[in-house]
This record gives sequence, C-alpha cells and structure tokens, in this order.
Amino acid sequence: MFQEEADWIIDKLRSIDLSGVKNGLNIGAGDWWFRTKTQPEQGIIFSFLKEKGIALHHLDQKPGEGIDFVTDVRRFSPERPYHIIFLTNVLEHLRNPKEIVQRVLNFLVPGGYLVVTVPRFYRRHPDPIDTGFRPTDRELQKLFPDTQVLFSEVIRIKRPRDRLGKLLGVFGIRWQVSCLVLKKK
Repeated sequence: MFQEEADWIIDKLRSIDLSGVKNGLNIGAGDWWFRTKTQPEQGIIFSFLKEKGIALHHLDQKPGEGIDFVTDVRRFSPERPYHIIFLTNVLEHLRNPKEIVQRVLNFLVPGGYLVVTVPRFYRRHPDPIDTGFRPTDRELQKLFPDTQVLFSEVIRIKRPRDRLGKLLGVFGIRWQVSCLVLKKK
C-alpha cells in the first residue's frame, strides 16, 4: 500500500457515517511486521478504525504475528458477518478474482462497506503469483454486483518506494492504483 492510497482510503472513510460499524475484516493482511513496519500506511487506517471502536480481524494464508485467521479466503467461514471489509492489493494475486469477490460479499452485512484497491499501472510483484490483473476503477466496479459505488477513482502515486517507480517518475510516469469504496445493498 502506498501513502497516497492510505490517504485516499482515510479521506473516504471520514466522510462516511461509521457509527453502526462494529467489526471489520482485512483480507490478505500480512503479519504485524508487514502492516506496521514494511507498509506502515496500513497502520494509519487501522488506528483510525480502532479510534472509532471498530474491532478489526486480519486474515492471511501465511501464518504470522497478528494474523487472526490463517486460511485461504476460499475456505474461510466467518462466525458472523462483518460491517466493513478491506480487500486491498489482493485481487491481482488471484487466478479467479470474480469467485473471491462473490465469497467476500457473502461475509458482509447488508449496508456494510467494502474497501477495494488494485494496482492499475504497476510492476509485476509475485506473492506468490501476480496474474497481471490491472483494471480501471470502472472495470473493477463490474466485479461487485449488488453494491452501491460510494467512491471510485484511479489515483496516481507520487512517492513510490521502489527503484523502478522512482526512475519512471523522473519521466513523469507514475504508478497508479484503482480504488473503490462500496456499500452492499
């Protein structure tokens, strides 16, 4: 996650009435170290949710500190539905994102929120695979039937961390991320 991506998410969440939101799920979370040291931008979002009293669970297929559910999302069966779900920078690692999206929507209460980000223009980054899925925000919206689009945008990354991103920036080329905030009908 990039700083601009986290800023976009926080800005949009601040404009939504989250008073009824009690719990959340972060899918493809990475462990505590990843969320706080490697990509501290995520921590800003999760601190904001904690301040709002929203209990957040973290799901990842790799075990690690701070992972609440170690499983593949295709095998996950939550005990209760969630009010908000984060699916950030995950879909490009899935062979069948449409299948996963349908499962994830089933984890969400009616009226619940879904925050989705996917690289639009970015280098391949296998973890363990990168399928090359790079939709625009409008293309991404089509994967989420029975949702209302609250916010949708392709954002440009001005401060990349990687060498290639910095080199491309010299020529005015920026990494891009498709971002959505959706509400389940």
